[in-house]
Amino acid sequence: MSQDPGPSREAVISANVSEHAQIAIEYEARTRELATSPALWDHWYFDHLRTAIHELTESEHGRSILALDALGGTGKTALFLQQHGVDVILNDVSPEMTDVYRRIAGELGLDARVELTPIESYLEESTTPPFSLITASSALHHLQNYEQVIQQFYDQLKPGGFLYTAWDPLPRRRVVRWLGKAEYYLKRMGDPSAALRGVRRRIGRRRVARAQPVVDHEFHKAIDDAALIDVAQRIGFVVRVHHRNAGGSLRITKPLWTRFHAYTSFALLLQRPYTA
Repeated sequence: MSQDPGPSREAVISANVSEHAQIAIEYEARTRELATSPALWDHWYFDHLRTAIHELTESEHGRSILALDALGGTGKTALFLQQHGVDVILNDVSPEMTDVYRRIAGELGLDARVELTPIESYLEESTTPPFSLITASSALHHLQNYEQVIQQFYDQLKPGGFLYTAWDPLPRRRVVRWLGKAEYYLKRMGDPSAALRGVRRRIGRRRVARAQPVVDHEFHKAIDDAALIDVAQRIGFVVRVHHRNAGGSLRITKPLWTRFHAYTSFALLLQRPYTA
């Protein structure tokens, strides 16, 4: 009996492009809103970035801060950093998503420096500069081997530089699944049209996923933050911030997520020491 060879390379590439193009469409409006609405920057995610920027500004003594937004997608983090005086190189593999970043950066009069290549390859290039700050938002769970990339981040950081990673999913506890289902059905009751659009997107993504099982093979794979911290500390990082985020988006259920510690994601601000 012959084995199923799986999808062809052409089918995988086509499915990958289709998935990224769809995500880019969904993310563009939100990215533009975040980039042009300073009131939305009053959030723990940006607070941790401001901590790193403040310390780097003092330690660099007026020199420019160069940051890498790894797997930066449509540029939500890159655009924030640029509007706070940081020079940024955005890395991603999706032309569709980085085109959104280029477009919004142009609207704001900002440069858009993009490296369109896998992060592992970019960090291995001899021409890749050292960075004072590396960010990876909702990124590590897309990687086949995040431990390898964490080591590459460390090697590419200047002494005293920061690595900030956030929005990777934690293993889903039972209470998270229960509360998530409750919110799903409450949203359906409150806005049937929005629920229908969500179902359509989910069906569309499942169709794409069936055609490209090797593209985002780590997509939505949960990451144990304790294990990640152990890896980072063994490499040499110092943990400056460890933040867990409770889920929930509805006023009626949000207190329950917090009450039962129903954490869905986490953030880490790590620093490479000035001396080994």
